[in-house]
Amino acid sequence: EGHLPVRSYLAVPVRSRSGQVLGGLFFGHKDAAVFTAAHEELISAIAAQAAIAVDNANLYREAQSEIEQRRRVEGHQQLLINELNHRVKNTLSIVQSLAQQSFKGSTPPEVARRSFGARLAALSAAHNLLTRQNWERASLGDTVSAAVDATAGANAARVTLDGPNVLLAPQTAVSVAIAIHELCTNAIKYGAL
Repeated sequence: EGHLPVRSYLAVPVRSRSGQVLGGLFFGHKDAAVFTAAHEELISAIAAQAAIAVDNANLYREAQSEIEQRRRVEGHQQLLINELNHRVKNTLSIVQSLAQQSFKGSTPPEVARRSFGARLAALSAAHNLLTRQNWERASLGDTVSAAVDATAGANAARVTLDGPNVLLAPQTAVSVAIAIHELCTNAIKYGAL
């Protein structure tokens, strides 16, 4: 009572290319023995076309998702390229400043070259420290320690570091490293180390 009388029934699965059942086509009729082999063959062909349509829709959705993911990756890549470009320009500005400071005045060329090399070593130590920290932040203690080690060499053991654990932004860490290098160079030059 309340249901359609079904005396003939035809069910055909809708299968993807991989064989996964995606759904089915179901037919019922009130009369008995209505569906024939020809009906089954026709409905099977329709089910195959439905499976192709569903597979194509899934492929389209996956392709759209992949395209969107590629756009995000390309955007992230462009951001990284821009950041790298910015950092290279900043580093080149620092190197230019170090060169101008090292080669100014009547400093003999050999002394100027040594001074410039030492300053580059201090800059390199700061960059190595920041690279280990993914260029996010560097601790003041690590920055000072790296600069002292790069400048004072064996005499670095004579330097005692103490203070709170302060985190520095990358550009600040580079500036502090160069300043510590200059202080260590003066300490070596004038006998404090």
